[in-house]
Amino acid sequence: MATKLNRKDIEEFWRRSNSICDKESSSSPDAVAVQVRRMSLAEFTGLDSGQKLAELEAPTWKSTVSQSSLLNSFSNRRRSVLSNADTIESPSRKLTTQNEVDDEFDVQTAVSRIQAIASKCGKIDKKTESLEIDMKAEKQKAIEAIGRISQITKQMGQGPSHSSLGPLLAEAVASSEALSRSVHTMAAQSTVYHSELLNTEIAQAFDSLISLVSKLDSATLSANMSTPRRKMSLISNSEALLQANLNVLLRAITSI
Repeated sequence: MATKLNRKDIEEFWRRSNSICDKESSSSPDAVAVQVRRMSLAEFTGLDSGQKLAELEAPTWKSTVSQSSLLNSFSNRRRSVLSNADTIESPSRKLTTQNEVDDEFDVQTAVSRIQAIASKCGKIDKKTESLEIDMKAEKQKAIEAIGRISQITKQMGQGPSHSSLGPLLAEAVASSEALSRSVHTMAAQSTVYHSELLNTEIAQAFDSLISLVSKLDSATLSANMSTPRRKMSLISNSEALLQANLNVLLRAITSI
């Protein structure tokens, strides 16, 4: 028959069990005393006094590496990265490159480029014809391009020097491209009459521009004239004809 334990016997059992566990824990060879070091708030936040901070042991890398060597290693790594990366395009570099291109832009190159632009006129692109465009914006672009060509050709008519001729020719080609693009877009969206009118007038303007630019070739002029006055006369006549054709083209654009 099982013996019933009362409350006193149960408490005595728990007391002896806890006493045995405490003795085994203290006598275990694996038991390690843990020492807890208290840290002040100033030391934790790094605001401790300078004397105490100086007593701290410096990192091992500081004793072997100087600031100059760190700077040199960083510079070497940066140079290696830049050498492997693409060349950074700065505004000054772009300007220098553009000036070099303009200086190499001769008369024959300009004539061939303008002829290629003029050959595209009159060819209606069906894709452009089906798109909705801002006719007012295209008119403004064409008018601005005509104004630039007019100013450039006036400078050409004054007999520019060889150093300033390259940039003028480059600008004339760029403005011709912009004019052709706007007129081509407007012609695709205009009536048959206005489309034919625009194509006819821009073709005459480009023919006059090619004639003027061709006369700026010194070798060609020297073979066809004997005096500098004759040279300037031919250039002035070509410049006047171009200005007249540009005005006719301008009226055709504004009439749409």
